[in-house]
Amino acid sequence: MVLEKLVKKKEMKTIRAIMVEGTGTFFLCFVGGLAVYGSGAGYGEQLINVAFAHGLVLFMMIAWGGPITGAQYNPAVTIALMINGEMAWGKGSLHIVSQFVGSIAAGFALWLIHNITILRNGVFKKINTSPLLSPNVSHAQGFVLEFIATFTLVMAVFTGIRTKQNEIVIGGYVGIVLMSFINSIGNLTGASLNPARTFGPYLFYNNFVPVSQVDQPILVYYLAPILGGVVSGFVSKEVIHTEDVLEEKYTKKVDDTAKLMAAKTAENGDEDGVGELL
Repeated sequence: MVLEKLVKKKEMKTIRAIMVEGTGTFFLCFVGGLAVYGSGAGYGEQLINVAFAHGLVLFMMIAWGGPITGAQYNPAVTIALMINGEMAWGKGSLHIVSQFVGSIAAGFALWLIHNITILRNGVFKKINTSPLLSPNVSHAQGFVLEFIATFTLVMAVFTGIRTKQNEIVIGGYVGIVLMSFINSIGNLTGASLNPARTFGPYLFYNNFVPVSQVDQPILVYYLAPILGGVVSGFVSKEVIHTEDVLEEKYTKKVDDTAKLMAAKTAENGDEDGVGELL
C-alpha cells in the first residue's frame, strides 16, 4: 500500500509484474536446484524427487502469480506469447529480463548456501544444479528432446489460457508436464525446457561463464526451447485452439446451460423462473 501511494497505478502494475516474474523464476530455479543438489545430481539418481520438486513449486508459483502476469517464468512461453500477438513486445521483454534476473539470483543463492560441493564417499564432488547434456547424447539428439519437451510444455500453457481455465488448473497442467519430462529425459538432457532455468545456476557453477558447448550447448538449451515454444504457440492458436473452435465450444456450453435451466424451470412448474428465486 505504501508503494502504491508513491508511484502511479500504471507504473505499479509494471513493478508488480516484474516482481512476480522474477520471484516465480527464482523459486523454480532455487527449489529445483536444491532437489538436484539433494539427489547428488547423478544421472538417473532419484529423478522422481527432482521431478516432484520442480512440478510442485511451479504449480504453486502459477497459482500465486497467475492473476498478475499469467505466471510465465519461462522465456520460451513469453516469446511465444509475443510472437502470437498476445503480449506487447515491450512488456514481454521486461518479463524476460525479470526471469533471467530471478534465475541469476537463484544461482547465487544455491552457490552461497552449498558452495555447490558435497562430500560423497570421502571425495568432494562439484555439483551442478543446472541441466547438463549427457555424454551419451549428441547435440542434435539433445535439440530434438528439448524441442519436443518444450513444445508440449507450452502447449499445456496455451491450452489452459485459450480454454479460459483458472490458475489452479493451468498450474496442474504445466506442473505435470514438467514432472513427466524430468522423469523421462532428465538423465539425457536434464530436462531444462526453460532457458532461464538453465542460465543462472550454471553461471555460478561454471565460474561465471554462462554457456559451454560441451555441457550446455546454446543449440540445445536456448535455441531448442525457444523454437519449441514458438511453434507450439503457433499450432495452438492457428490449428488446435482456433477462434472458431473456441467460439463453437463456448456457444454450445451456453446453449447447454440454457437448456438445463429451462428443464429445472419446467420441473418446478414455473415458466418464468420465479420459483428459483423464491
